[in-house]
Amino acid sequence: MSFKSRLDKIFSNLTLWHTVFWLTNLTLFTFPFFLKYNREGIFQFEKLLPGLIYTIHLAIIVYINYFVLIPHIAGKKKIWQYFLAVTFSVIIVNIMFALVFQAATKIPLSWVNALSFSVLEFVYIIITSFFKFFKDWVENRGLQLKLMDIEKQKVEAELSALKSQLNPHFLFNVLNSIYAHSILKSDITPSIVLKLSDLMSYILYDCKTNMVSLQKEVEFIRNYIELEKIRLEEDIEVNFHVININHALIPPLLFVPLIDNAFKHGISSNPEKKCISLTIEIFKNRLCFSLVNSKGSIKNGIKGKTKGGIGIQNVRKRLELLYPDNHKMKVVDSEGKFEVEIIIDKFNTKNQLNDGNQMYNN
Repeated sequence: MSFKSRLDKIFSNLTLWHTVFWLTNLTLFTFPFFLKYNREGIFQFEKLLPGLIYTIHLAIIVYINYFVLIPHIAGKKKIWQYFLAVTFSVIIVNIMFALVFQAATKIPLSWVNALSFSVLEFVYIIITSFFKFFKDWVENRGLQLKLMDIEKQKVEAELSALKSQLNPHFLFNVLNSIYAHSILKSDITPSIVLKLSDLMSYILYDCKTNMVSLQKEVEFIRNYIELEKIRLEEDIEVNFHVININHALIPPLLFVPLIDNAFKHGISSNPEKKCISLTIEIFKNRLCFSLVNSKGSIKNGIKGKTKGGIGIQNVRKRLELLYPDNHKMKVVDSEGKFEVEIIIDKFNTKNQLNDGNQMYNN
């Protein structure tokens, strides 16, 4: 056992500390007070009996307050009831103490002595109450910190799980596309491999952190869109606007499930015009994300289950965990069109630089 562990064990031993407190009280205060009435000046045990009886009665009052009145009355914010209960307890215990004291010691108690004892009792109650409240505060604070730590670990685990839900089918589909283009000896095969390499590098290394550069996230989205267009081998119009992003920070892959939905449930549902409009803008510490994609009707294909799909749920849950009180998410599923709008207030825009405006059209 380490020295620190031994210290922690000693300080957490309440019985030991209570025993030390009362022995100190007997030795330094109570016995000397009663011994001064000993005219013979001889140390005799029977002369210490009054001090011992007084200390026991004092301990009874203190522990009634410590273990009963504070937890069950003061702890429930019943302040006036608490003061009345303390006063009543002092009176009852003092009456019992006077009877026992006079019967055991044959020493009469005057009203002056009884009053001085009562004042001292209230001093002990105040001192021990302070230690009780302080002890409870420290324990509650420690419990709160422990619960906060557990909650933080839970949130981090949940965020990690949500972050890892990027559709694995996309990777397999891209690999199939690479294979098909390589057989045909297509000139774009190296470009596909390079974009896929960038995607995988970003996911494996950059996404390990809680926050990433928004510029890197935008670059990832660009490569993602290009590979989706190659994979689908269709004429898809994509308008991607990036405005004033500078060097802002963002949780990695936050919007990717929505873009994945736009291709998987929107473009794949065979709309008449296949187009996606995507905007990411920062304005006055507010991040605005807007995604609009065309989609086919039920007769043209499978209607996208985007409003309550896994991608939407993923993003909504991460926003609730990361920005619980300062975000808005709006989803509109209408005929031939699907829209998602996200606004994050008080967005992290530290370390901003110029040249944050970009535009991508294809």
